[in-house]
Amino acid sequence: MGIVVGLLTIGMIAESVAAAPWDNQITPKSGVGLGSYVSISIENAKHYSIMLFPNAPIRVLDVWRVKENTWYIIEVKYYRIPLSGQYQFAVILPESAEVNLKEATDLDGKKILSDEYKKVEYLGPWLGRNSFHFKKEGWLAWKVGVRLPTKFTKRGWTIIGTVGTSMSSFGDSGKLIASFYGIKRLVESLGKKFTLSALKKLALRSNFIGLIVTIIETGLNVDIGFIYVG
Repeated sequence: MGIVVGLLTIGMIAESVAAAPWDNQITPKSGVGLGSYVSISIENAKHYSIMLFPNAPIRVLDVWRVKENTWYIIEVKYYRIPLSGQYQFAVILPESAEVNLKEATDLDGKKILSDEYKKVEYLGPWLGRNSFHFKKEGWLAWKVGVRLPTKFTKRGWTIIGTVGTSMSSFGDSGKLIASFYGIKRLVESLGKKFTLSALKKLALRSNFIGLIVTIIETGLNVDIGFIYVG
């Protein structure tokens, strides 16, 4: 679950996507880009969807309500990625979050830091604290992801995000980071009160949607989850 891009034609671009099997039980609704799909979810957290105007560039915001200092599993999935060649992705969490990387696994339950064969390889920190860089392992893997045990230690609003690409790099990382933290600052300005209407107003009356579109326009697959810690 995450951001639903209004112009779904972005997701129809398939020039970098090889033919892949499709699981009929998977119906991702978020993070559409370059033929692949990405979604973020948080196990055992309360979930809300905020509908924006139908003609807005971003139609739905997904919100997850979690308890302070409680462990959750953040699951990030990438579907219909290129069967051949490389694919890499990064998961970005707020600085106040704690991640137990020793217990983190791929989607098959294999620990990320173990020596056994996994469909993803951990490359280390991406940019800054609590940003984690992964790449796909195996030419025939069309779906990859990670499960990160995480707790949030600071009350109030924040965000989590992921970006993925089949290119050799993420391109303009400076622009990506600036846009992500621009959205984060706007959302955190909502403070410690839980109100979905305030988040919706912020999305429609600030440049926060523009910042999301800036990330999407880089050609990356992207998803952002909006988190309330209380």
